[in-house]
Amino acid sequence: MLLSLAVSLSCEKRPEGGSYPSGGTTVTPPDPGDVPESSDLDICPISSLNAGEATVDSHSDAISRSSIALDYRSYRILGQDVTGVEVSVYPRMALTPDGECQLFYHKKEGTSVAGNRIYWMTSDDLINWKSNGLFTEVFDITDSHGNPNKQGFADCFPLTLDNGEMISITSTRAVRTVNGISYRENKEDAGLVIKRSSDKGNTWSAEFEKIYTGNNWEPFLLQKSNGDIHCYFTDSNQNLPGVWDGVYNNSGTALIVSRDNGKTWSAAKRISAKLRDQKESSYLFTDQMPTVIELSSGELVGAFESDKAKGGQDTDYHISFAYSGTDGEWDEVSATAGGPSDRIDYLFQGCAPYLVHFPSGENLVSYNYDGKFCMRMSTDAEARNWGEEITAFPETGYFWGAMMPVGTHQVFAAIGGSAKGMQIGQFVLNHDITATSRTVEVDGDNKEWAHSDEAFFVGSKSQAQMAVRCSVSPDKVYFMFDVLDSNISVNDYVTILAAAPDAVSLSAPAVRITASVGGLRSVETYSGSGWSEAADADVVVKTAIDGTTSTAKDEDNGYLIEIAIAKSLLPIDSGEIKADFSLFDMSAGEDSVQPAGDPSVWPKVRGL
Repeated sequence: MLLSLAVSLSCEKRPEGGSYPSGGTTVTPPDPGDVPESSDLDICPISSLNAGEATVDSHSDAISRSSIALDYRSYRILGQDVTGVEVSVYPRMALTPDGECQLFYHKKEGTSVAGNRIYWMTSDDLINWKSNGLFTEVFDITDSHGNPNKQGFADCFPLTLDNGEMISITSTRAVRTVNGISYRENKEDAGLVIKRSSDKGNTWSAEFEKIYTGNNWEPFLLQKSNGDIHCYFTDSNQNLPGVWDGVYNNSGTALIVSRDNGKTWSAAKRISAKLRDQKESSYLFTDQMPTVIELSSGELVGAFESDKAKGGQDTDYHISFAYSGTDGEWDEVSATAGGPSDRIDYLFQGCAPYLVHFPSGENLVSYNYDGKFCMRMSTDAEARNWGEEITAFPETGYFWGAMMPVGTHQVFAAIGGSAKGMQIGQFVLNHDITATSRTVEVDGDNKEWAHSDEAFFVGSKSQAQMAVRCSVSPDKVYFMFDVLDSNISVNDYVTILAAAPDAVSLSAPAVRITASVGGLRSVETYSGSGWSEAADADVVVKTAIDGTTSTAKDEDNGYLIEIAIAKSLLPIDSGEIKADFSLFDMSAGEDSVQPAGDPSVWPKVRGL
């Protein structure tokens, strides 16, 4: 069942009084009579904004101020009624040339978490999904040892190529253990197989073509900027029975390459492996579940699940990183020492990493840890240093997730492994924006604010969310707040916090402006010891509403708040300010772009 996102209050009537949160200054709650009459509004969701053409590495020097936020309205848990399976695992997805998302996964089957059959579903909006049933089915074979067996499939990875065609590569093996012979010994039956689509994913080839033979897991596909297709996979072809008791998880990451859009493939070479343990002439390696991005410099960055435990001990998974160099080519690593030499081992705990590179320069890694889907953003453009961990989805008990870029500012993510269903949702990149030069008629109407305008997003806590855009004229700075809210209250409000562009802490001459559907609520300046009201501040606010504030029982659309501020009021220096924006909603509390008390991480508004 889809997760209900509607948030409602327990009371029938909205509060019409009480304390109005605003920090240092006490502000009288707005009179409901100040609220404009309801009208039909075209409130812009964040998905329709930031539509301008991306500039490569435009924010590489400002990554410390960039952040990622869940679009709560996009969040769903897809249960069996949608996926067609009780427990869906290993989601992998791609956008077709027509913009449809195809998501592949398989189900937990008995004691096999990985499963043996591939299922798929499709969506035009990443919200509503159609189950397409089985993509590949198990079939009978006689395995390489002459035993009756079943050919199974796992980890199907789709990719849309630059030429508009699509391919999918899947791990395969003989799944049954017959006469004591498991898939590990049936290496000739294992490998990677490819399917193709020449009609934008509408149909796929009925038959598989085998492009690699040997034990493997978790293929990952990347088409480089030069057109080469890289297929990385967990190389588990080497077994170590009898060396360490019960140890079979000897791994590393290997690569095969196609330079003709997937028609032919190179021989495999191992490109990343961390020496985990050694006993005489036996070497135990790790580095598995690979994911790779290409930076604008041409360097490839790989993230891997790496086991820190010694042979015979319990697993201790961490995330490790490796770097190709700016030539974008991986050297083959030693069979006894591992590599490459440029790597960062066991950086933090986690499993099943997934990397995304934004055109503007930021890098994002996801992984699961302690049953949670987690994310970190890099604090440098080279993806060598990573920020604080955030819990990306609210539900726990999940494993093996994936991400997919959507446009220049959004990422779609999914994670399975729970009987609750598959968690999915979109995440929005917030970073410095540049104001659009225009003189705005402040009338509470957003028609003159183009969809290509750059925008901030707030909306990870509840269905109430907002997009914030900025324009500038010779003497004014304008902000447009598009707020989607199905339960509007007179006590909901938005806040602008502005500080000098070099501010690292809250200090003079910071400014705080608060407005609600009833209009301007307060204008305050920071003196160094606290906030005080700014007398005769040149600030104009106009609002419009689509809904009601008198009852929580109806379904509202949201509201618009348009603000004009005299440039002389803002701490502008060299055409920039640091700014933070927050939304207070009666049903969910306050949500903001960055922590309100820490200007060191506030993004900048440029071009003022």
